Amino acid sequence: DGYLLRTFEKVATDVLNRTNASAYLIGLVEQKNTESEGLSVRVTLNPGSEYVIKGRQPKGIFIAPDRKCIIQRAGRRGRLGVHAVELEEVESDDDVKKEASALMIQ
Repeated sequence: DGYLLRTFEKVATDVLNRTNASAYLIGLVEQKNTESEGLSVRVTLNPGSEYVIKGRQPKGIFIAPDRKCIIQRAGRRGRLGVHAVELEEVESDDDVKKEASALMIQ
């Protein structure tokens, strides 16, 4: 179960289908720990459709209206966990309010 060792395209499509196109997986944060280099973190936006998700505790970078919109496969093992960073409402020069949420999954 989960998303480990699956392609980015399959995982992104799965999330898109489960959320009725309200949440988009746009990238990954992957950790790797080696004796020679220690802990390294790789952040990739759109790693490519054939990219295989791996690494220690991979995280997803999503765009969604809010955290609750992100629906993943059942089961904790291999899922991309959730930690939200939300952008606040901003007023533009023409006084039109714009709202955006950016979610980084941890």
